Amino acid sequence: MKNALYLAFAILFLSACQKNEPGTDSIDGSKNSNVLQEVAPTTFTQKLLVEMYSSAVCATCPDAMQKFLNYESQYPGRVIGADIHTFDPMDVPMYDTLDNLLNITAFSSGSFNRLPYNGSAVIHKTEWSSSNIVNTTLQKTAKCGLKINTTITGNNADISVACAFNTNLTGDYRLTVYLTEDSVTGSASGYNQSNYYNNTPSSPFYQLGNPIVGYYHRDVLRKVLTSGKGKSITNGGAVTKGTIIQNNFTTSISGYNSSRLTVIAFINKVGNTTTTHEILNAQKVKLGKNQSWD
Repeated sequence: MKNALYLAFAILFLSACQKNEPGTDSIDGSKNSNVLQEVAPTTFTQKLLVEMYSSAVCATCPDAMQKFLNYESQYPGRVIGADIHTFDPMDVPMYDTLDNLLNITAFSSGSFNRLPYNGSAVIHKTEWSSSNIVNTTLQKTAKCGLKINTTITGNNADISVACAFNTNLTGDYRLTVYLTEDSVTGSASGYNQSNYYNNTPSSPFYQLGNPIVGYYHRDVLRKVLTSGKGKSITNGGAVTKGTIIQNNFTTSISGYNSSRLTVIAFINKVGNTTTTHEILNAQKVKLGKNQSWD
């Protein structure tokens, strides 16, 4: 569906965007998986990753982000967000990957652990509340969990992600690792955020301008450290209860504000249709810090 969106936004994109971002969505230094010989946890906290589909030229996207931030406040530590951009200077190839996997039909939409609602894994912001997708997902019993260790050395980051399982699973399970940056802005006009709510008194974006100059884009996806579909963590199409699998990555963070970078890691199942993919669990940590099992 990105071709259809392209026809609507191409003129705005070409006139507004100057592509001056550091390299994004690349696999810099993935190393081989290791099976750790230690005792795996038996319980994990179920978490939710919201992948939002956005652009600076999308006038309703600020409201979608505000709705996500409300969920994040309501469920602290359990709701995680990645804002995935296209048609602006923050564009990343992962948008196209997810479009091919899930069929993104509109901006101001998102995927909630890639679970389907009304026949689609891409849910428009107008349905987020009525779908009850957040509560439904968080009430699941987690089958797996993750811990993340990170260090920063100069312009490089070393990231270690361990995945553990408390049940036997069969299927195509993978580890995907995102690097996001918060509060991204820029002097180029492509960073200015279109604002449908400039004349809506009840909106937090009332009279901020249309576009909003100097807008801070939240939770922006910068890099994918695995392939877009993730790195396989199965052995012959299965994972065994009690197994801990560790993967290590090295990536450049040159051009980014390291104090605003977050690592998001998640275990995802690759399906055969747009509605059979699923994120089983996710974890996040500020770059330079560690997050243990929980």
